[in-house]
Amino acid sequence: MNDRSKYLAEAFATFALVFIGGGAVLMNSIDGSLGLAGVALAHGMVLMIMIYATGHISGAHINPAVTIGMLVTKNIKPGAAVGYIVSQLGGASLAGLLILLVLPDVPEKPIWEYQKYPQAYPPLPL
Repeated sequence: MNDRSKYLAEAFATFALVFIGGGAVLMNSIDGSLGLAGVALAHGMVLMIMIYATGHISGAHINPAVTIGMLVTKNIKPGAAVGYIVSQLGGASLAGLLILLVLPDVPEKPIWEYQKYPQAYPPLPL
């Protein structure tokens, strides 16, 4: 495989994880319809699907922390690691932008203002 296909696979897989996982969290915060199990299943299923879909192409790091771990243990070259991380951050950013387009009102308020049970997500002290 060439590097371009590896980077595209990482961007695609990270996009899917952030869009489906983050979207599940936001949708659950609006009406609580998914619940904890639904949010966990959304993350788990998209991660499993992306590993099967892209694992043979790029190794399915999907997360910059995994790529950094692979770099520290010398399982990936530094140049490739930078490409992976840039691709992952790009895919995650695009997913976040698409979530903003699909759910434009949700990110304007803190998540606990949408929550049925606001005490579950108290504001963080700064």
